[in-house]
Amino acid sequence: MKSRGLAITMVLIFGAIALAGCTAKGDADGRKDTQMTTQQAKAKKSKPLWNYKKDKRLGTYMRSFAAVKDEMLDKYDGKGSVKTSTSGTYPEDFSKAKVAGSKSTIGWEQQGLDKYDYNVVAIYDYHNKDLPIPVPLTYFFAFHDHKPVVLVCDTESTNPQLREADGPDLEADFDKIAKNKTVKDPTIGNVSIDDQQSQSNNQATSDSESAQMDSNDTETVTDPKLIGIMVFSGENNGGQLSDDIPSVTMYSLDDNKYEMDVGNAASEVSYQIDGDNVNYWLRDPTSADVILQQTKKEYTISLSELISKYYSTPEQKQIVQDAADNIQEG
Repeated sequence: MKSRGLAITMVLIFGAIALAGCTAKGDADGRKDTQMTTQQAKAKKSKPLWNYKKDKRLGTYMRSFAAVKDEMLDKYDGKGSVKTSTSGTYPEDFSKAKVAGSKSTIGWEQQGLDKYDYNVVAIYDYHNKDLPIPVPLTYFFAFHDHKPVVLVCDTESTNPQLREADGPDLEADFDKIAKNKTVKDPTIGNVSIDDQQSQSNNQATSDSESAQMDSNDTETVTDPKLIGIMVFSGENNGGQLSDDIPSVTMYSLDDNKYEMDVGNAASEVSYQIDGDNVNYWLRDPTSADVILQQTKKEYTISLSELISKYYSTPEQKQIVQDAADNIQEG
């Protein structure tokens, strides 16, 4: 009897241990699943919604839109500040702007990243200086909860009051542009804006917006993803920007430092944004150490030179933007 009781006791003890192990494993798996879901949601949330190609398509569309409305529109180029016909100065006055009277935040975010409630990617202002009676009107193209919206301001005030644009067509067409869908030209219903853009590319134009978009002047780039792609696919590729960039994984480290690779140590590139310069580290090909701890050499390039080399033409911008859009965050 004593032996039988001992056996039963042992069975109960081992059963409890096994159950505890299963529970612990289940909790660990649950935490892992939660972490993966959170990471996936974060990656999806931070994915750029706007790029150079979409911005150029919107520019083509707005030229035709302005012609239909008999309006002359000036496009904000994303540099410095712009004084609008509605008396606002942007992007500074976004801090005072109200959207439909709400307390929603709004700000300039050139890639449409989720920094504000309304993330503005383009501004078009009615050029009315030559009119007998100036008409205040400014269009703001933005993303709200990851959805494209068009806001307008049509009153002069240093405390801007914005509202959604009247009529569904403008916002619907902006939505199509944001999703890379075909959009009909407002002036010619059976022709897409891409056909119009292709034709205009073959013609000389004095349009200021086109000149700004296609100029070879350097511009300010602060996005770590864009800077990283320029280093990874330019400086790390013998100074030649590759037009076939593989899917890159990006890791955020301390002190404004980042790493990129394509899944192996040999491809690893580290870089750090330091004011107007970028410090980066490439694996030393002359080192005898070819394993993970292989020696790295440090280099420094000015941000203006990096942009001039790899982000100064429409083709380069598109390559870098597309690669940045496909970055996986580690």
